[in-house]
Amino acid sequence: MRILLVEDEKKVADIIVRGLKAERFAVDVYHDGQSAWEAANIYNYDLIILDLMLPGLSGTEILERVRRKNQSVPILILTARDGMADKVKNFRRLSDQAVCIRRTAGAGEGVAAARAGQPRERAAGGRSGN
Repeated sequence: MRILLVEDEKKVADIIVRGLKAERFAVDVYHDGQSAWEAANIYNYDLIILDLMLPGLSGTEILERVRRKNQSVPILILTARDGMADKVKNFRRLSDQAVCIRRTAGAGEGVAAARAGQPRERAAGGRSGN
């Protein structure tokens, strides 16, 4: 499973990356919106973990662009905001596959969320389409 992590705070990104790599996920990390969008536009990620407040291109703008390109990729919104209004606004605008996790939650919640975003095994034993 290949994950795009977009987080401008390097210490936070490092903690999340360590947790995800310990679980054997392949992780590409970007610390600004423009670079992250370029990667998301080129590669087909299995999951995107996205901070909303980024330098350059905002996380919300990346989210909108990704949704225009790919409606099916699961997106975890990584946010320091506690306000439910921000979360609901992004859910409504971008689909029910966007999930919000708090940046302060640590790597454990990120790993659990990444596992939840993995393609499910079909009853016949094959992987679901991606």
